[in-house]
Amino acid sequence: MTWYLKPYGLPKPKINRDYTRLIWNGKHYAPGTYNILKGTSITASISIKNEGDPGKVRVVIWDSYENKAIFSRDMDMSAGQSTDVSHTFTMDRNYAIKIITYYLDPADNTYKKYDEYG
Repeated sequence: MTWYLKPYGLPKPKINRDYTRLIWNGKHYAPGTYNILKGTSITASISIKNEGDPGKVRVVIWDSYENKAIFSRDMDMSAGQSTDVSHTFTMDRNYAIKIITYYLDPADNTYKKYDEYG
């Protein structure tokens, strides 16, 4: 008898838009572009669910104005797993915030964009 391992597919880290928010001054906002006073503390609260197979995912808080990451976290997620990620930063300039998720494609060992919000 020959045994075959079922190859896994890829993770699908979907952003839960109902629970992903930017929070400052006690109010909640969807990711996007806002005029906020410099020195304001902002918390990004991000909720994601892996709607695919187990694997490595990356969550990024992206600033479109500077075209660079403000924050990034890599993690292993099992199939169907939901998780929350948060990061607090202080406004030192204007930002245009997006939340982006990626999955690691083992075929070429690179992260590929899956979902974007903002």
